[in-house]
Amino acid sequence: MIEPRRVVIVGNSASAWITAVCLDAVVNDGDFRPADITVVGRDEIRESPGLDATLPDLRHLVAVAGIDEAEFLKRAGGTFSHGIRFVGWRPEACWYHAFDRHRSGPIDTSGIDWLASDHGMPFAETVSAQPALCKDGIAPRPLPGVREFPRLDYGLHLDELRVAGVFRELAAARGLRHIADDCGDVERDDNGRVVALSTAGGARIEGKLFIDCTGIDAQLIGRKPGVPWVESSYSLAGDRVATIDIPYERHYP
Repeated sequence: MIEPRRVVIVGNSASAWITAVCLDAVVNDGDFRPADITVVGRDEIRESPGLDATLPDLRHLVAVAGIDEAEFLKRAGGTFSHGIRFVGWRPEACWYHAFDRHRSGPIDTSGIDWLASDHGMPFAETVSAQPALCKDGIAPRPLPGVREFPRLDYGLHLDELRVAGVFRELAAARGLRHIADDCGDVERDDNGRVVALSTAGGARIEGKLFIDCTGIDAQLIGRKPGVPWVESSYSLAGDRVATIDIPYERHYP
């Protein structure tokens, strides 16, 4: 019989619970459970939801976790996203980063072909139907029962707090442990590897694999001596993100 290896995930964010559930889905199978997964993180209290715009990869993780996408969207307060629309960055009206695009073959020459053209059509519209669907207000996924519809890749707009709740409930149902406490001291061996951590309440937790899901707090990786903060703001076109709610009367007057 294989002795389970303890995996310790630090953090109580959506990323921590997604990591825990997907790792369990991939590694453990019924009574065969080589990974003993524990999530360490105090319950967060937040008055307002954090809104997340995700890439199509999250839909893959939802599938890996074994969650029905339609049910997930209901519980997470989600909606569809064809891509990203950039407005006002250049003199042109806007341009699209579509999440689904046609590729001409293993070697994609779409960009080279467009650069050699007269640029009469925006690049995104030459490789994806999604800019046109956005303009017409058509979702990337049809209603149940509709068969004649192109298969498109798409992202999701979600309430991060509710996403964390969905995966946290699933983790509890699958028997994963949650220690609702802050991470305290971190123990390392002579090679600098994390071997255990203590919580603010005094519990000591050993593990074979530690995963830091605490974001910019970096509660594990940020405490290792000699690991500097790498400043990369010089390479960013923008230095902040603002989310606002605005009236949208086209479909919801």
